[in-house]
Amino acid sequence: MSSTMMQCFTKHISLSNFSIKISYNEKDFSNEIWLFSSKSLAIATVYPSYGPLLGGTWITISGGGWASDDRISCEFGSLVSSAEQVRSASQATMACRVPGFLSNEVSPSEKLVELRVTAQGAGGIRVGYANFMYRAPGRIMSVEPTTGSYQGGETLTIYGEFLPMASTVTCNFTTTGEDNATGVQSTSSQGVWRSSSMVYCVSPAAQVSCTDLIVELSFDLQFQVSSAMHYCVYSRWIEHVFASHLNQNPLISVTIIGVGFRDGDSVLIGNHLIQRIPQRSSRSIVLDDLSIPTLEFLKHTNLCISDNTSLCLSNSRSFSLKGFTRAWSVSPNEICSFGGTVISMQTDFANSKNQIVCIFDNILVDAKRVNATLFECISPPISQGIDFVLFRILDLQSHLAQTQVTMSVYSKDNYTIVFEEVRRDGLNLRLKVSNLILGKSTCQCIFKDQESAMLLKQDSAKVTSELLECEIPCINAKVLKFNVRCGCSFSDTHVLALPIVLKLFASSSVAWNNTAINIIGDNFLPQDVQLLYGKKTVQGLYLSSTHLRLQTRSRDRGTVWISLSFCSLMGGSLSFHSEPSVLHIRPSVGPVNGGTNVTVAVSKTDLQFSCVFGERIVEAHYITSSSVYCVSPSFETPIRVPVSYGNPHSLDKSATTSAYFIFQVDDRIIGIQPSAGPFENPTSVLINLKGSSIWEKGSIHCFCNAKQHSVGKLLSSSQISCTFFAMDMQEPALISVTSEYVRTIDPILYYHEDIPRIISVTYKFALNGMKNVYFIQGYGFTKSSLSPTCKIGSSLLSRALWISHQKMLCMMDNQVFSKYKQGNYTIRVSNNGIHYSNSFKILQVMETFIANSLQPTWGIAGGGATVVTVWGALIGEAGRGVVCKFGEKGRPTEGQGVGSSGVVCEAPGQQEQRASLYLSTDGGLTFEDSGRVFEYIQAGTIIRLEPCEGPVSGGTRVRVIGSGMMGGEGLGCRFGGVGGREGRARWESSSVVSCIAPEHTGEEAVEVSITRDGQGTATTGGAGYRYSTWPEVTGVYPSQGPTRGGFVVRVAMDGVQGKGGRWEAAWCRIREGEEWLGTTASEGSRIECVMPAHGRGNASLEVSLNGQDWSTGGRVEYREPRCEVVRVEPSLGPERGGTVVEVRVRGWATAGGSGGGSAVCMYDGEAGVEGTVVGGGVVRCKTPGARRGGGSEPGREVEVSVEAVGTEGRCSGGRYMYYGGVEVTGVRPSIVTAGTGTALTVVGRGFLIGAEGRCKYWDMRSGGGLSWEEAIGVGITSSMVRCGSIETGGPGMHGAKEVDVSINGVDYTGAGAEVLYEAAATLTGIIPSRGPADGGGSITLIGAGLSKYTVEGARCRVGAQDAGYARWITSSQAECSQVQGGRGNVTVELRGREGEVIARGIRYEYSQRWSVTRASPSVGPVNGGQRVTLYLGGDESQMPNESGAVCLFGSQRTSPAQRVSMSEVQCESPARLGGGEGLVCLWVTDRGTVSWDIESCRVGSGGVPYLYMATTRISGVEPSFGALHGGTVVTISLDPGMGLMQPIQVVCEFGGKPGEGSVLETSLARGPEQVKVRCTTPKGETEGAVQLRVYLEGPDGSTESVTDFWYEEAARVTDIKPCRARLVNAQAITIVGAYFKRSASLACKLGLMTKTAARWESSTMVVCILPAGQYPAVSGSGGNMTVAISNNGVDYSRPGTLRLQYTGAGGKGVERIEPTWGIAGGGATVVTVWGALIGEAGRGVVCKFGEKGRPTEGQGVGSSGVVCEAPGQQEQRASLYLSTDGGLTFEDSGRVFEYIQAGTIIRLEPCEGPVSGGTRVRVIGSGMMGGEGLGCRFGGVGGREGRARWESSSVVTCVTPDGIYPGVVSLFLSSPTSASAFLFRPIFECTILRIGVYMGYCVGLELA
Repeated sequence: MSSTMMQCFTKHISLSNFSIKISYNEKDFSNEIWLFSSKSLAIATVYPSYGPLLGGTWITISGGGWASDDRISCEFGSLVSSAEQVRSASQATMACRVPGFLSNEVSPSEKLVELRVTAQGAGGIRVGYANFMYRAPGRIMSVEPTTGSYQGGETLTIYGEFLPMASTVTCNFTTTGEDNATGVQSTSSQGVWRSSSMVYCVSPAAQVSCTDLIVELSFDLQFQVSSAMHYCVYSRWIEHVFASHLNQNPLISVTIIGVGFRDGDSVLIGNHLIQRIPQRSSRSIVLDDLSIPTLEFLKHTNLCISDNTSLCLSNSRSFSLKGFTRAWSVSPNEICSFGGTVISMQTDFANSKNQIVCIFDNILVDAKRVNATLFECISPPISQGIDFVLFRILDLQSHLAQTQVTMSVYSKDNYTIVFEEVRRDGLNLRLKVSNLILGKSTCQCIFKDQESAMLLKQDSAKVTSELLECEIPCINAKVLKFNVRCGCSFSDTHVLALPIVLKLFASSSVAWNNTAINIIGDNFLPQDVQLLYGKKTVQGLYLSSTHLRLQTRSRDRGTVWISLSFCSLMGGSLSFHSEPSVLHIRPSVGPVNGGTNVTVAVSKTDLQFSCVFGERIVEAHYITSSSVYCVSPSFETPIRVPVSYGNPHSLDKSATTSAYFIFQVDDRIIGIQPSAGPFENPTSVLINLKGSSIWEKGSIHCFCNAKQHSVGKLLSSSQISCTFFAMDMQEPALISVTSEYVRTIDPILYYHEDIPRIISVTYKFALNGMKNVYFIQGYGFTKSSLSPTCKIGSSLLSRALWISHQKMLCMMDNQVFSKYKQGNYTIRVSNNGIHYSNSFKILQVMETFIANSLQPTWGIAGGGATVVTVWGALIGEAGRGVVCKFGEKGRPTEGQGVGSSGVVCEAPGQQEQRASLYLSTDGGLTFEDSGRVFEYIQAGTIIRLEPCEGPVSGGTRVRVIGSGMMGGEGLGCRFGGVGGREGRARWESSSVVSCIAPEHTGEEAVEVSITRDGQGTATTGGAGYRYSTWPEVTGVYPSQGPTRGGFVVRVAMDGVQGKGGRWEAAWCRIREGEEWLGTTASEGSRIECVMPAHGRGNASLEVSLNGQDWSTGGRVEYREPRCEVVRVEPSLGPERGGTVVEVRVRGWATAGGSGGGSAVCMYDGEAGVEGTVVGGGVVRCKTPGARRGGGSEPGREVEVSVEAVGTEGRCSGGRYMYYGGVEVTGVRPSIVTAGTGTALTVVGRGFLIGAEGRCKYWDMRSGGGLSWEEAIGVGITSSMVRCGSIETGGPGMHGAKEVDVSINGVDYTGAGAEVLYEAAATLTGIIPSRGPADGGGSITLIGAGLSKYTVEGARCRVGAQDAGYARWITSSQAECSQVQGGRGNVTVELRGREGEVIARGIRYEYSQRWSVTRASPSVGPVNGGQRVTLYLGGDESQMPNESGAVCLFGSQRTSPAQRVSMSEVQCESPARLGGGEGLVCLWVTDRGTVSWDIESCRVGSGGVPYLYMATTRISGVEPSFGALHGGTVVTISLDPGMGLMQPIQVVCEFGGKPGEGSVLETSLARGPEQVKVRCTTPKGETEGAVQLRVYLEGPDGSTESVTDFWYEEAARVTDIKPCRARLVNAQAITIVGAYFKRSASLACKLGLMTKTAARWESSTMVVCILPAGQYPAVSGSGGNMTVAISNNGVDYSRPGTLRLQYTGAGGKGVERIEPTWGIAGGGATVVTVWGALIGEAGRGVVCKFGEKGRPTEGQGVGSSGVVCEAPGQQEQRASLYLSTDGGLTFEDSGRVFEYIQAGTIIRLEPCEGPVSGGTRVRVIGSGMMGGEGLGCRFGGVGGREGRARWESSSVVTCVTPDGIYPGVVSLFLSSPTSASAFLFRPIFECTILRIGVYMGYCVGLELA
């Protein structure tokens, strides 16, 4: 029980003292303790078994062993009940009162104590024990919910603490409140205990609204807790509220589900009362046709039932309207009152997430989802008397009632459909029904899937007499469920077994006549013999319920579908093949000593077939279903034999065959002359042989790479002449010769150097004095060539670099063509420096071309590619070889010639910069600066559109305002994204383009782009312009005003409200002759027009919502005007005021004003400011400050009017706008080079976008007065202004300046930002002026204007190389790093932060000290470690020092180079950086770490290419282990890599010991792909792993690969069991021995050729599967055969001998089995199988009862019997299957073992009795059978047997035996296995019988 407690169970002990010891192992016991045994009291029950800690609980103890006059005491742990607290009620019961629990510690929540009851009297002292639990007093803390229905039935959750666990919980509710008019009420309900803090109860029914309740909980009727609570009940109760809203329907329906509803109830929704609703049900209320405007507030509100006032009679429920109701179809529309009707609901939309429920009146039922659109729910029971229900489908997520249907309710029929017989005939189901009332209603058969319960088919049944017929669905399933419904009557659900086909196999894979096809499955019936064989119906043979058989009638080929005739799904496919035939073999020749792996292509393969060479049989090894490989046998002399394939015992060896194998003798090639040469036609070579006289027999054939090319000529027995024609190999070729009976075993390599052919020269122009590299396109270029050479003209030679078989690179020195005049020359190539191509191309030498101009000279920064034409002398003619690059790091693009003076190049998109154009004439290897610059400029920016909206009819003139917009031909506007419509465009300035909007299909916001030739140069990005349906003018108010204008009219338009009721702005105009006058309307929800001046009479008013498109229809009448303000300059100013403006007045004299006088300027009729009349109707005055909230706040226009002093005339109509505070915070850039014309961006706040103001540059130098310059400034954003540049090129213009901004051109901020102008930098010299080509060190630039700011942000550029950031020294000195470069002069320049050239023009000369002319080898492994010799050329005095020279492989340094001679050094190659194959530039330096990329590794650079290649890696070893004695033939697969071009020699080492190796197979296609070698292991020393090394020698050097190989002891065979085997059937034999290994290659070999599968059992035991059939050297009566074991499939053990015999079939000789039956579901039954020779074979017999039964091993009984154990199974008839090969294969014995159902015990009378026995017990049950040997067993296995008498199948009388200890035992009825009786088991686990000291009474049936 624990580490300190153990429980012991004692036997019957007489009264005495005894000791107790304990032991864990039954040998070693502990110390002993002594106990005194006495008679004990039998305590059966203690009730209650727990109570409160305070005590006081009376408990009742039942049992026996005490007398009424005994003195009784009860002890609860250490607490004793006093004498007055103990009562003895009878001899069977007593009562004790529990004392209070005492503890010095904190009181626990519960405490288990031992209850000891002691009785003293005449019988002595007797003691009994039990347990009692003390528990803390429980407490109720809260109850949820606190409201409920008056009908009760709500689930209440009662929370508390220390609530005891009990099987019975009673909840009692007592009313105590004053509101209870009916007095105190008390009611009880059953509760459920969930935890010590939670109990569920059902709320009581009540007739009061609110009251106080006392809630009392009683646990097991003995432990109570109580508490008071406040609880309210309602006469109506709402459970659910659902809303339904049909799409496109303005009405809503609301469904309320609950109880207690009455006719005339009202519904209170929020504050809205829906009065007196007629009801037909007390459980639901339906509110139909509620309009959406009325329920707009129902988006989320509460609802309750009201008494036609605002008082709620029910609880409140909230609901919301979330979506639309969908359409559903529902069937059927009638249900049964007892429930269970399946309702199918189909919807037209896929509802994959929401939960759907069904409501039958007020009963909710969850719907089951069948698929995305189909749901099912099952109707609940409906109360009697209800004839119809309202059915609704509800969506719990959206709370929508989806649909509603009225369903009829039918009462349950008074019968259940019972089947007397269920019979299947094909797919027809026939049901015999005894109690079917015909004509009552139609019947249906319902079929469902057994696992998923998904409905498969619902078919109407055909009713005839007492027979129902239905059609079964055709499915591939073993079982399905079905039941029948007739009206509202149902049958029980039955399981129907369907026939299923699991497997098909034929007796032969070739379909001969009468080939047997076995169909294995389940549930076949004898009538299921009509089969479909392809498209034919055939008759099959029924063998068992799991086996059908079919005989073929023709020789079929291919795949045939075989199925039951009535359902094609119940079947499978079977493939047949034609008779095997040899199609071809490869190779067809081999040595006479055999061992050649010959691949045999056959029509089909079979594991039992072999290969036959002539008369010699060899084992066939499976490769694929159509190929095998065989090892050729040995022959004594050369011979040609046929090769056949098949069963070696039945193969017709005399048949003709098209496959022949020639066995040859071997010879060896020792040399070839010449060993390399061109692909001439013909190519003749002399092959030197070791020599053989057999060459004289037959013709000689010459082979190149295993392909025959010609017939050889025998010059002598050791020399053959071969001539090869049309040799097209690109790699070294393997040359061999053979005759019919001789072959060469070691072919020799012939290096083919084909005559190269030039097809094209990528660059055909050589520029005098420049570097020239030519890509020669053609074929015949050989990689193995040692000296590839190019020849120009007749004498000039240059080095060539092999790239591929079709491409070679010719590299010319810079000064090569200085000797040549302009003209045409030939170019030729050679693979070996001797044989040159006989074809040539013209190479033209010309002067260096010059680029004169670019067109265009700019492109969009960050945009797409720009097509640029480069114009210049000779460029067009050379264009086909020109490559362009824009910017030093730009992407090269190939140029296309245009005429004789142009090349078209593509400038790829780059960032904003000035990119120099570089041109290459050598295909992109070297580039020269053309001196031309291509500028990438920023794309134009669209800031806004005016207008940004227009009608869908188009025609609107849209002003696109922005910056950086350029004009020119092809300018256009696109409305919409890609594929949008194009509109006309007109360029006005860099900031304005006018566009005409095209027509559009409908209202939509579209993107607007400025395009050139269809390509966008600027775009709004997103929705920039909106197409709208344009409103029309419907009225004007007021409709008249003065002729001077200035009055406001309101314009009514249709469609304005539809656009949201507010437009950002509107424009008005009137028509006067041909002149259009316009003025801007005010903003607001209505359109207001400030009318202009107009002559007397009517004027047409037109309104535009975008300033372009006008709506007509308004008319205004004008009266005579006086005067007006026509212009205010400037028209805007800062909010602080003080801006001097000029107001121009028309009609000034009429108003009383005159020149030179005074006037008053008013803004919005207020804030009069004194002004001066300048004359000509112009008044000059200052603006006052803007007033916040007074109408003149910033951003709003005010009206300006003027009045002459001393007159009453006022002239109005002017407009003026205030803007907010403008502030300058910075400028970018803050430092500018003078004279560059750099524009500035001023940063601040308050700027107006698009406003054109002024920028002022103040000179901040000391001395003299301040001076400034002005430039135009344009607002880009509200925080940036773009200022134009000023001229600052002169010496006096350098220094600091302050830039300030004015929005209106008058008022500046007064606080600008500082910008510094510096003088331009110039370079005048460089120190040193020359340096080594490999770089290192630094150079100093001399010049002027080299400020620290300019230099520290600049980068140095030396020629085409970037030398990193410049370092500032002084204003006249800067420093750059010295980088590597090619020999010659280069230009040094400084480039700024944006890539622009700051200073240039200094020349620097690179000098070459030495160069690498050759490297050997030039190919090495990627992991490095190869020793490379470098040959140097140049001045010996300039050679690198040995101490400081290193080799550079690309950018990787090596250890110091070792000097071999003055012109040779050696280095060890490092691992390639980043891994992988590829070329690097290899050279020698004594400078820092610098590198050339491979494109720069050219003539004059000082380096040579070096090729990194992957090393060879072992990818597979088969087998990976072998025997210690050696001789294992191991096949090693190697991945492609260096050294595998063509291996010549193979060396294998196993743990340092050499093994014999040879090349087994190579695959060459565009380089090596796979190599396999074969090695034979030497003898090993000890078991374990050794290192396997494989060395390959090839033309490019050697390579080494390493892996592991394991040596192990070879398998040994010591015994074979059984030693005899039958030939008729497949059989398993056990091989006993040693050193058997569990591996995938474990195999058995029978005789010399038959290889069979093996199963590893242990290191000393292997099971081999002996296939059926005949074997060589075994006669019909038997014979001996050897058996060997191999762990790796190669090395076989020394064989043991197996005796093979013909014997009878095992399963056919079974005569009988005993017994023939057993108990279904019971234990195992021992069964004896009798038959001839079975006992002798019994050691290998395995039994199986039923095809899927569990196999059990049999034990032999004599010579004719085997004992097997039939395991317990379900009730069935199980065929007995026997196996004689250890369980691998089974055969039907023809005998059946039947599992039958056991009897059932229902009760015992009596169920209790004395231990002395003799009680007569009547066992009552069913299915009990009599017979001899019937008995009763009291207790389980090993229990006591009692007598039994059979009375009937339901009653057996038993007599209890004696000697049973008191307690509960099990009772079983049993009978001997030899009699025809059953083993009876109880209906439950077992029925128990209580045995006591004396006979008592039964208190009930107790179950164990």
